Amino acid sequence: MEKIALADTVTITSKVKIIFRELLKKPKFIFSQLFSKDKNSKLDIVTAFLGVLELNRRKKIKVNQDVLFGNITIEKMRK
Repeated sequence: MEKIALADTVTITSKVKIIFRELLKKPKFIFSQLFSKDKNSKLDIVTAFLGVLELNRRKKIKVNQDVLFGNITIEKMRK
């Protein structure tokens, strides 16, 4: 009997939408609270981080990390 593996498609676009939805609820949040290791796969977390980098590059969000390996704070840019 053949085994068929089904994999969820994870895209940067889908993670960007999740980040924006969170920013609509509150203008500032910690990355690890939204994308925790307990609730998300490594692929989800890496893809979400790439989304954060892209949004930061486009100046849509402000990203701050006070200490090495510390919390990453994401904040909506003010217009």
